[in-house]
Amino acid sequence: MKRFSENNSNPRCSKRRSNVDNSREQNGDGLGSTFFPTDIPMSYKCSEIIKSPLDGKRYLAVEFDNGLQCVLISTYPCNNDIDYCLPLEPTTCSFQEVYEFNKCFLQMYNDQGHDKDPDEMSLLGKIAAYTSKNSVDTIPETKLEEKELWEPPRKKSFIKCPVVANSYEPFAISIAIAVGCLNDPDNISGIAHLLEHVVFLGTQGCPEPWTILSNNTISANAATEMDHTIFHAAMNTSTEFVKVMELFSEMVACPKLSQEHVENEVHNIDCENTIKLSRDFLRVGALFLLCSRSDHRMRRFGMGDRISLGRCDITQLVRKHFHRYYRPNYMTLCIQAPLPMEDLIRLSAQHFQKLEYMDQPKPWEEIVNEGFPFDQKKFSRMYKVYPFKNVQWMIVSWAMSCLSWQNYETKPLEYAAMLLSHKGKSGLDFYLKSKGWITCSATSFSSECQEQDAYFLSNKYYSGIHLGLELTNEGVLQETEIIKAIFSYIALLRQVGPKRRIFNELRTAKANRYHYRTCMDKSVIDIGIAACRPRSPKLILTGPELLTTYDPDAIRDVLDSLLPRETNVITVSRMFKNIVTTIDPVSLVTYGSHPFCPDLLDELESIKPFREFTIPDSNPYVCNNICRPVDFDIGGMTVETSLSYLRLSGKAGLKHQHTSSKRGLADYSVYTFEFTSPYCRANPHNCAMICLWKKMLKEKILTRIHPAVLADVTFSIFDGESGLLLSLDGPSVFLPTVWLDVLDEFMNFENYLEEKTFLTFKELHLKIFQNANLRYDTLGYAEDLVLYLTTYQYILMSVLENYLRYYVTFDEFLQFTRNYKSRMWICSELLGTITYSELGLLAGSLTRLEYDALPEGDICVNHVQQLPIGEKCLSVKAMSKACITSTTWNYYQLGQLTEDMEDMLPILAKHISNFLFNQLRSNSRVAPVTKLRTKEQLSYFVKVESDISFTVSSISVIVIMQADRFKPGYVDERIDNSLVSFYNEHMKTEEKVRNLFQLASNSTEAGSIVKEFLADSKFIKKLRYLYKKCLPHKILKVCKRPSYRKLTVQVQGNPRFEGSIPLEPVYRCPKRKVYETPQTQINPDCIQRAQGKIILEIPDDLVHENAYFITSLDKFKQSLKMYPNDSDYKE
Repeated sequence: MKRFSENNSNPRCSKRRSNVDNSREQNGDGLGSTFFPTDIPMSYKCSEIIKSPLDGKRYLAVEFDNGLQCVLISTYPCNNDIDYCLPLEPTTCSFQEVYEFNKCFLQMYNDQGHDKDPDEMSLLGKIAAYTSKNSVDTIPETKLEEKELWEPPRKKSFIKCPVVANSYEPFAISIAIAVGCLNDPDNISGIAHLLEHVVFLGTQGCPEPWTILSNNTISANAATEMDHTIFHAAMNTSTEFVKVMELFSEMVACPKLSQEHVENEVHNIDCENTIKLSRDFLRVGALFLLCSRSDHRMRRFGMGDRISLGRCDITQLVRKHFHRYYRPNYMTLCIQAPLPMEDLIRLSAQHFQKLEYMDQPKPWEEIVNEGFPFDQKKFSRMYKVYPFKNVQWMIVSWAMSCLSWQNYETKPLEYAAMLLSHKGKSGLDFYLKSKGWITCSATSFSSECQEQDAYFLSNKYYSGIHLGLELTNEGVLQETEIIKAIFSYIALLRQVGPKRRIFNELRTAKANRYHYRTCMDKSVIDIGIAACRPRSPKLILTGPELLTTYDPDAIRDVLDSLLPRETNVITVSRMFKNIVTTIDPVSLVTYGSHPFCPDLLDELESIKPFREFTIPDSNPYVCNNICRPVDFDIGGMTVETSLSYLRLSGKAGLKHQHTSSKRGLADYSVYTFEFTSPYCRANPHNCAMICLWKKMLKEKILTRIHPAVLADVTFSIFDGESGLLLSLDGPSVFLPTVWLDVLDEFMNFENYLEEKTFLTFKELHLKIFQNANLRYDTLGYAEDLVLYLTTYQYILMSVLENYLRYYVTFDEFLQFTRNYKSRMWICSELLGTITYSELGLLAGSLTRLEYDALPEGDICVNHVQQLPIGEKCLSVKAMSKACITSTTWNYYQLGQLTEDMEDMLPILAKHISNFLFNQLRSNSRVAPVTKLRTKEQLSYFVKVESDISFTVSSISVIVIMQADRFKPGYVDERIDNSLVSFYNEHMKTEEKVRNLFQLASNSTEAGSIVKEFLADSKFIKKLRYLYKKCLPHKILKVCKRPSYRKLTVQVQGNPRFEGSIPLEPVYRCPKRKVYETPQTQINPDCIQRAQGKIILEIPDDLVHENAYFITSLDKFKQSLKMYPNDSDYKE
């Protein structure tokens, strides 16, 4: 690491900077020399960071004298063109420098020999292996000393690749502080989380930082984790970048931390906790932490609520926590910008070198010194959990000491997790599915009901592997058999031992993904967090991503640690309702537990591998030569003939946008195929069938193409309005072969489907439809009702649940899939590097399909329902007593707008969102101050989104609040008043509109649109008229008669605490309304039963139909008409 001390700038650097500054000023960037003072004394150490040779960005690790660690990323576009004359390595077709990187740093290509038996190793070899393992396993208390690491050669012929960065986020900053929830005081949970919130609310020099962040960033947010807190933002221009950088330095140096801010944010954190309390995966995570020792920090409640933080001295405690931990020697600054590296160093020094160093024990040492966090007696048990939603999971976990297993070179945990989650036909996943015990593998703590794999966790305090399974009803009953199968597969892995071939495949797949994808997409958030980890600064990029050294002893030790007596099993199901009795008062998880039966433990320890289990075969998709040696642009007659046939037959359409391959680089493509059929989502029968088919088809396809998935191919399937949409994304050389497998599974789906599998997935989908009406925060219920009332063909989830339960049989399902594929139209779109030979293969695969062409006129088209003029309210009760939040969803229908108005709608919605979230002011003509979050603390969740569905535009304002504090109707009134305040402050005059959108004109994402808009006075007038016409202004009375179309859906939750008195709305006198007699429609019994579950909330004194409340859901929808085709906007 080199040492630098500067008191004056380098004249050569200053000259180059002045040239750059002039060019920026000419381009309107606004970055002048004042941003780079040349008289800043700097003293720092720096070192280069190892990166991929294909990464065009420059990285530098810098440490200032105050202990601040910086990761600087320069995307300065200077000499970043690819030199295509550089030599290629003949065996891999990659650039010579990439080959050298893989060979020297990753040790690829030179260890392809046979696996060695440890008993056959020489004594010297065993000692060398043991020494190597221990040199990377142990994490010392001080910083890691730099090892002799291979570094890419720096020479003139080195590859200079173009910077491929997110075009919408050219400037970015993150500050990671190595303090998190585990550093909270013993008796005050949530201090770190509260401090993260309050830091954003004001500094000594900037009382309202959200004003700067809202006007100068694409995105800005923060998060508090167990061991770190991170603040991050992304900007478009250098001017915004400097402003935000200065603000962030003040936020971590001198936040205001006023008593008002602290007390207000306690309510906000309590609301956030209430919303998250009903998320089952968070409850399971909380139960897992309850297995830790009673005297260990891991057991603390990191989120916080008004009980844990509602102390009279909370402000003083927050300030004390800030002064103890927010120090530069605990921080990592990460910035990315298209500026020279010298400028990034000076900017960092200018804003962050002033922070004061404190010589105190490091935050992570406080936890590491407490030892292994888990109590083995509490951990090694079988837990049963009664969930909030109807989900059925099993999470099997093993926890180990991080001092033994945190090996960044071999990553033995990742090796073991990959094998446990392998979806091949001889693996654990396939065996459990064939028995009908599981439907998919699921990550235990990341998301609900999503297909993911086993994963490994490694931090400063412990390491572990978690295997999550989504169970069927039979699987819950066969809990013991599933555990036996898991340990039988582990017995096979121990028996076979580490395999060099498997390690090499994993290393090669990760290397290919890193060189050709990850190194281009790495965000400053990920890099900043990675820099907090105890590793050499040179390995910040490669350490988390790549495998370098094959160490069979390290892998064997991990496999040997997966012992039955050190296993934690958590099973989640509603079948345990009458079994579990314990309720954790903080997380509200309801659970019970018992130790493993001694006989079961003995059986598991002596279990043999099942004959169905073998290790995965060689993966043909993982290879070193995924690059093309030359450009491929050669065509032939085959593709032309196939395309002509497709056009003439009317059976399919094939569009392609070819990008020429580049020698030495991997090519990537995206294939999208939409299978349109008359059997779409137009009725409950088709909709239920398609939803079920999509889930089953996805599992079958992923199982078949799993080797390709391990080689960076992704597969997605969606059920659109007019049919199924299948998508493939990955290396171009693999996709044609993978597509043929996908197409075969699609066309021959019912030939291999068993009734047992059908019933398993039907059971799963019944739970999915039911859970949509039991959303933890009532948000899903509100969204379901909004879509039903505003979309012509939308089917309520409760209707689909009843239809699937009573009307869908195995034979009917098979007949539906056959009918669907008998009459179709296939729309194909291919993007990326598509050679003519590949295009011919794809076109030929479609040509050989046997089905009848679907005329364009038979394609079912959906429509938006036109709301009546004025306002309608649908108020309902939550369908579960456990829902402790309420939701207000205000839908403002704007109609069919002109194209330029549609372009401006998302920009307008963003400004409204910023205003509603934090920046509202009081107004004498409306209600008192209505800051939805910062002042009244109405909610942690305030969202504004624009939408264009079937040519109809709308804006929605969505708020989730605590049922204890506010009624949904009260929040509805606050939203309307806030929209009026927004009009008064920003839309009342043409000058105010120009001021509002002036900052957006610098955006690279929408700058040209805004600039064109600001130059047109008529357009501004139209926008103001649209806002007045289509959003409610009852108070301002700007219109002689109502012209807006608004629907408010209000879902009322249940108060968590007895005696709560939530604030009520003040309804204005509703006018009477008489509905026109609708046409009689016959609904199936299932629809009538489903709608009978919806409980309307109507005032007791309302005995007649009126202009505000909807008293009959079905009757109201039948009174609506489909939206007109002509433009709804007239000035």
